[in-house]
Amino acid sequence: YVITSLCGDEACPCPDIVITVLFWIGYFNSTLNPLIYAYFNRDFREAFRNTLQSLLPCFVRRSPYGHSVYYV
Repeated sequence: YVITSLCGDEACPCPDIVITVLFWIGYFNSTLNPLIYAYFNRDFREAFRNTLQSLLPCFVRRSPYGHSVYYV
């Protein structure tokens, strides 16, 4: 997209397959980023867990000892 917008469609012809592949690489990257962050970053895991628990409170169970048990 950057090359096409800088030099135009006629000056820098780009095959449709290249655009399609780069488009899907972007989607794949966006899919992998949360998984990579969750695996390597403890703070991200905690924040993600807290976000899910605030959105889906049914996944938080109270134990008989007074602390939460997480099912996420």
